[in-house]
Formats: sequence, structure tokens, C-alpha cells
Amino acid sequence: MRRARAQVILLLAVFVGLGAALARTRSSSDQEHAWVRHTYEVELALGAVRDTLSDAEAGRGDWRAVRASVDDVCALTSDSDIQQRHCAELRETLGAHDAGAARAVIGRMRSTEQRYLATRSAAYERSRSAILLLARLAFALALGTTLWLVLQRERRRRAYEEQSAFFESVVECIGEGVVAADSSGKIVVANARARELFPLLRTGMAVRELAASSGFLDADGAPLGPREGPLSRAIAGEAVDEFLFSARSIWVKGSSRVVRDAGGAILGAVAVCRDVTAEKKNDEDARALAVTDALTGCYNRRGFFMLGEQHARVATRTRAPFTVVFADLDGLKEINDVLGHESGDEAIASTARILRTALRESDILARLGGDEFVMLATQADARGTTALVARIQQAVARHNESAPRAYQIAMSFGCATFDPESPQTLNELVAEADRKMYGVKRSRRRVRSVTDPGRTSVPSIKISIRTAS
Repeated sequence: MRRARAQVILLLAVFVGLGAALARTRSSSDQEHAWVRHTYEVELALGAVRDTLSDAEAGRGDWRAVRASVDDVCALTSDSDIQQRHCAELRETLGAHDAGAARAVIGRMRSTEQRYLATRSAAYERSRSAILLLARLAFALALGTTLWLVLQRERRRRAYEEQSAFFESVVECIGEGVVAADSSGKIVVANARARELFPLLRTGMAVRELAASSGFLDADGAPLGPREGPLSRAIAGEAVDEFLFSARSIWVKGSSRVVRDAGGAILGAVAVCRDVTAEKKNDEDARALAVTDALTGCYNRRGFFMLGEQHARVATRTRAPFTVVFADLDGLKEINDVLGHESGDEAIASTARILRTALRESDILARLGGDEFVMLATQADARGTTALVARIQQAVARHNESAPRAYQIAMSFGCATFDPESPQTLNELVAEADRKMYGVKRSRRRVRSVTDPGRTSVPSIKISIRTAS
């Protein structure tokens, strides 16, 4: 770029020099041409002197006319000392009425003017030749400059096309979606991966049109506004990193940056998007596994306290009651010892299904481990807890009557209700329900008999639901 600028400056300097030389030569040529015209005028004036002299000799004129014509010649040749001396001689001869001497002086004056004419004509021709040469040089230089500029422009055009093709190839090879827009919000670049992610994407469309037509939603499922997407925010001057949004059936993370010129003005923005649908599903699965009991499918201890603490905060703020119910599967050790751990796992899973059917959708069920379950019944006071226990009793009865088994399900319960007037933490409620449940077990312990399935008679434990509140 600097080299091209220097070349242009040099050409401009040459043009200026040629123009100045041409102007000086033209001025000199005009001056020489004026002197040539002046010489012809002197020749004509000398001819007039000669004619008036002839008329005076022939008696057709007087000598005053001759002197007047001589005065004209002297005025025209005032710039020449030689001619002025000749004019003085001519006046003397005319004063003596010596026509022959006057003609001799006129001849010398004509000879002098002829020399002047030859010299000035030669100078004029040289000036004309110089003008023509400079004009040819200027034309050749202008033509050469034009051709050079055309070649430079063609070279820059080819270089730009090659760079553009290279840039497009690089962008197309990127494994993530690349979308760029100008400062007006019109999309100018979109690679193949971006078109795969957003099938309605095309260059020339507005960014807000893409967001509306593609149904962009934020991480919470709310529609993205026309200026909330990563590319729109970058056009407004904001850098965005790992912005999560959905486009119909896929999840996308987009990062964007603003593009500025050397002066800091915004030229546009570029965004890079990648499909994170599988990644998000894996994260959701991992989070679900982290809070889910593998055997029963209900929440584990971590999941219960995570959701339970959140609900407890809301209940404290809204002063709404809820109840924590601690449940223990009776006789699990005997089932494992006599029938095996597979039957014990079946009993645990059945207990979880029974409790789930008795709970509402808003309630929380979790297995804390072994034979222990805990429930959080939302919006449940003492009356609601009684209703919950009744539903569990009915569900247990239906389960035990549904098919003959070597054992029957029986559970012990302890309940603790959250009082907005005297609030307790979730840990305190769980501990209280646990103490009440074990108090019931100690005071009303039943023995569950489990026999070997190979025997002919299989005693079973009757349904036993014990509660403490």
C-alpha cells in the first residue's frame, strides 16, 4: 500500500514538472511568435517608407509623408539600438533630400530585420518543437499512467478475489457455524455449518428476521427478543460468550464479537455457533443421575434436599405450611436374608411405586438409602397429612392384594409439619420426622415373618401402617 502511494506521488510530481515546463515553453513560444509578427510589421513599415520616397521623387507626394513613415519605422524599432542608428541616418538623408542614400539606409535596415527574422523564426520553431515534444511526453506518460493504474486495479481486484475465495474457503471449513452481519444488521457471511444449524439462514436477510423465523428461545424457553441474540448484541457493541439458546429442535451456544475499523467505529459483528444438543442432554442426564436413586427412579438424598430447601425458602416467604413424612420399609433385612437381595430390591422398588401413586405431582419423594424414604407434601397441614396417610394405606392395600407374594409391604411413618409461625429448617423437620418414626417402631414393633419360598406354607406379614405426627 505504501509503495503504491509513493508511486502515485512520483507520477503526480512528474506530471506537475511536465506541466510547468510546458507552460514555460509555451510562454517562450508565444513571445517568439510575437517577435516574428513584429519583424513583419517592420518590413511592411520599411516598404511604406520606400513607396512614399518613390512618390516624393516622382512628384506624386511630398517629403512630409516620407518623414511620417520614417517616424513609424523608428517607433517600431525602438527596442533595437542598431535600427535606431539607422533611423537617425535615414532622417539625415531625408533632410538632405538624398533619395539614393535613403534607399541605402532602408536596405541596411531591411537586412537587419531579415537577420532578426531568421533568428526569431528559428527560436520560434525550436519552441514549437519543444512544445510538441513535451506534449508527446505528457501524452505518453498519461497513457502509461492510465495503463499502470488499470493494471494495478486489475491486480488488486484479483488479489481481493483470491483473498475473498481463500477467506470463504477457510470459513466454510470451520466445523462450527460462522455468521457475520454488517452494522445495519444485514447478514453478509454464513458458512455451511451455520446453514445446517439454521436452515432458514441466508445472506442478505436481517438478523432479527432470522431470529423470528427460526424460533429462537432462551435457556428458560422464552422467545428471544430481536436484540437479545448474540449477533444482535455484538452489533450493539457487546461481546457475548457461550450464550445458550434453542433453535427449534436443537440447542446452540453462541459467542460473538463486534468488528470495528481503525477509528473504533462499528463495522458489524461476527458470531460463532455450535450445536450443544448432545452436550446439554448429557448434562441433564448427569444432573438427573446425581439427584436420582438408581433403583427406584425417585430422588436421592441430594435431590431431596436440593428441591426441598428451595421449597422451604418459598414456604417461609409465603408463610405456607408443608409436611415432611419419614417412611421406613418394615422387615427389609428379613426379606434380604431369607429371600435374597433381589427380592429386597423388588420390595424397595414396590414401596417407591406405592408412595408415588399416593403423592401429588407437586410433592417430593426421595429414597434416603436402604429402607428409608422421605416425602415433602406441599401445602399440607395436619389435615393434609392425614389425607396423605389415608392414600398410602389404600395404595398399600391394593398392592398387597394384587398378587400373592412371599411377603407383604408394611411401613412405619413419622411426620413433622412446618409451622410458618415457628419455622424450622428442612434438616430439623427431617430429623423430627425420623425420631417420631423410630419412636413408633420401638413402641409398636411388629415381627415380620418371611419363610423360605420352597416350603409349603408361607406366612406373610399383614399390612401394617404406623404413623406418628
